[in-house]
Amino acid sequence: DPDVFRRFAVYTAPVDALCRSHARALNALFTYYTRRTGSQFLTIAGWLALLEDAALTRGTTRPALALGDTGMALEERAFDGDFTVADARCCFAWARVAPK
Repeated sequence: DPDVFRRFAVYTAPVDALCRSHARALNALFTYYTRRTGSQFLTIAGWLALLEDAALTRGTTRPALALGDTGMALEERAFDGDFTVADARCCFAWARVAPK
């Protein structure tokens, strides 16, 4: 049942509050990546482009980001290197399974 995980980990008050607090940024990302692929829905191409732009899949990097006057910088990689394009495709497919 694909909804078991959703009910347990996603459809919760804390996740709802987090998404609402970032709704503006999430909507901007959605709009950008749907328009980039010419669709009104987030396609697999848009999803993979988002992950690549954010350097979240194995083998992708982004320039290091300086954090102002702090002298600190974000690493070139935004993750530990284990998330593959195949993993991303599975996540996309699993997310598309209609809830009951």
